[in-house]
Amino acid sequence: MEIVTSEFLGGKIFASSCGPKGVLTLISDPDINIGLIRLILKRSGDELKDILNEFLAESPEMMDSGLDLSDLDELTPD
Repeated sequence: MEIVTSEFLGGKIFASSCGPKGVLTLISDPDINIGLIRLILKRSGDELKDILNEFLAESPEMMDSGLDLSDLDELTPD
């Protein structure tokens, strides 16, 4: 697990890789327990990675909105 931490006066920002398809980001108070944050990112990141893999694995045909956008070419000037 890779985690990037940025510390500021008003708090901290944590970003953790969720596989090749996502990043989990958490913003906290400045006095947060970093060990607790790492645990939350690890558990949530593994779950989010599985969800993203399943969601993003769907083929574009299955995700079709049903909108007919074929007339958009007529709206744009040459």
